[in-house]
Amino acid sequence: MTIRNLQGVVPLLLAGMASALACYEENTFNRTAFPHCHVVASNILVYSGQAGEFLKLGMQVANHNAWSALAISGNGGMKGAREIVVRKENDAYVAEDRYSLSYSQPELSPTQDVKLIFAKNEGGHTSWAVLLPMNACKGMSNKGTPMNYEILDIRQKMLWALGSTHSFGYHGSTRGSFEANLISGPVPEPSIGENTVVDLRMPNVTVETSPPATDLNNPYICGVFDLNEYVDSSQKLQAVKIEPVLNPDTEKYCHHMLLIVCDSAPDGFAHNKVIKECMGMPEGCYSVKYPWAVGSLPLEFPENVGMPFGMGKRWLVIQFHYYMNPVVSGVKDNSGIRIHFAKTLRPVNAGMAFLNGGANEDSRDPLPAGKSVVVANMTVPAQCTNKWDSDVTVLSSIYHGHLVGMYFDISVRRNNEYVGSLRYENGYDFQHQSLQESPTKTIKKGDELHLHCQYDTSTKTSPVKFGDFTDTEMCVAFFAYYPAQPVEDFSYQTLQPSRVGLYSSSCLSAGTGEYSSHSSCIQVYMEDVVQWLGFGSNAGFGAEQLCVPATFSQYANQVPFACPTCWQDNSCTKAALIQHGTEMCGYNCRETLGLSLYPDTSDTTPNVKETVYCGDEGVNFVPVVVHPPQCQHRGILDSQAARDIITSLQAPSPQAPSPQAPSPMPSPLPTSNADVDGVPSLQSGSFSTAFFLAIVLGLHFLDK
Repeated sequence: MTIRNLQGVVPLLLAGMASALACYEENTFNRTAFPHCHVVASNILVYSGQAGEFLKLGMQVANHNAWSALAISGNGGMKGAREIVVRKENDAYVAEDRYSLSYSQPELSPTQDVKLIFAKNEGGHTSWAVLLPMNACKGMSNKGTPMNYEILDIRQKMLWALGSTHSFGYHGSTRGSFEANLISGPVPEPSIGENTVVDLRMPNVTVETSPPATDLNNPYICGVFDLNEYVDSSQKLQAVKIEPVLNPDTEKYCHHMLLIVCDSAPDGFAHNKVIKECMGMPEGCYSVKYPWAVGSLPLEFPENVGMPFGMGKRWLVIQFHYYMNPVVSGVKDNSGIRIHFAKTLRPVNAGMAFLNGGANEDSRDPLPAGKSVVVANMTVPAQCTNKWDSDVTVLSSIYHGHLVGMYFDISVRRNNEYVGSLRYENGYDFQHQSLQESPTKTIKKGDELHLHCQYDTSTKTSPVKFGDFTDTEMCVAFFAYYPAQPVEDFSYQTLQPSRVGLYSSSCLSAGTGEYSSHSSCIQVYMEDVVQWLGFGSNAGFGAEQLCVPATFSQYANQVPFACPTCWQDNSCTKAALIQHGTEMCGYNCRETLGLSLYPDTSDTTPNVKETVYCGDEGVNFVPVVVHPPQCQHRGILDSQAARDIITSLQAPSPQAPSPQAPSPMPSPLPTSNADVDGVPSLQSGSFSTAFFLAIVLGLHFLDK
């Protein structure tokens, strides 16, 4: 058994080595009543079992006589977590239902949806069990975020903490995190079989910002890797596991990584080449295979599924975003990504879908300052998923934002009805991001996806822009799935309110000079195509300069609509370009803004539609508002059924015969370099510990 990065677990283990616990060895927890035993540490066991609409949850701690707690957490941190605390008050045990919105002491929940079954301390061991509804329908917090965690038949992030007295307060270092399926119990990891391991490590790069970038806190550095240095990239390869490899000395500066496959390679690519300023990806490198952010777990695939690599695509790039505040000079890093390639190909290819709901200034207007709730939404319409070859099975998902991100969600909608969410995470935490098992397993052709990004800018005095830097924001999500589909990149391109006036004028007004009989939109296309594309301005560089093979071949994958097909043989005439500009401007004005194109001025009132690109094809549509159904409460604690369960477990019962060893814990949860629960006294990057501890009992604990 392996436990990784459970900060604070070592002093607890050392204190309790003489009293290590084994599942069901005492009569406190009965295997029949509590069929699942989760080994969290040598002296911490967690028990669970479903009883109709209720969950029985128990905890046993050796050498402990003070408050103890378990929590369901969407991301491995305290933000948005629901905590169950058991302690003594006036010499009697009580169970408390608490919740967290920030890095502070959890508050009592307005509704106490927990019943204590029993609690005791015998022989130095604290043991307790509680009864919980499967779905308590807790509603929303005063921050506008959900407070409810339905107990699901999936692996969920959980926290544990131990106090030093029965007065509830700060736990110090005796806390940690783990993953557990409370319904079905521990599930063995899928076998990755015989595999070839490839380590892609940054070549001891100096972590610093390089020109032309100027933000010293946010270096973006890329490492280039030739797959042929490790395997034959001309053949089809399949990754069965992808995981981060972090240098413990520099982990605290690592914000996120993207593993990207290049369809083509720019001149000058070489193995272990370092691109010192790499905020934008190299040309031809766009296919994301693995996103890692602080707190992420390895990505493992079912035994019949693998992520495809190779097939002539030899070049891989790792884009590394480091965050240093304050700036530290002389830091060198060799972190990277480890890929396990199957020696025998599997029948099904996996994919990684990307939802870009806003990642730069061109995609979104800034978030207004001083607001406790600011929302950015994106819908992937049915037209996009109808391009798929089949329905897909979702493995896991991850959200990504920055410091004012509060709550993110991806919901699935089918025929204008809510199906479910791809992830339950009640509070987004910049320090705890990971690919997490999805409660909604299937997305069908024709389904819609809705990405909801919610922010809290109440502490900001100026608008927060969208962008790559940590002090800007993003509205981004990925999900791993199978089988792989031809379209898996979806990008929000809706015209923002700040630009409606400018673009409306471009549609409705006449150009000048030789373009006086055309709209000014066409004139901009012909004279400043960079501005026409929404990427700033480059006066004098128009369609005639762009639409030639030497130039447009570099941009055809990004903006294929910008030139007519005549660019391929360098035969575009000025008249052909004006005609193409007229068609594109007409489409954009009509479909995006609801306006006519000069000289037609019949429609002059803007009616902006949402625009989303499915791969390289734009779709304009009016989103349909779909609300989740009303929460259905499962498990009434003030019921005879609940009272019967509690009574049956309080009465003495014989221990089930011949107890067997528990199943191994599933995929131990690595936490980030940040504090497990983010207590302010242990800010992100304050420390990082690495050790190996062999225990004579035969258990092996590893804190990465």
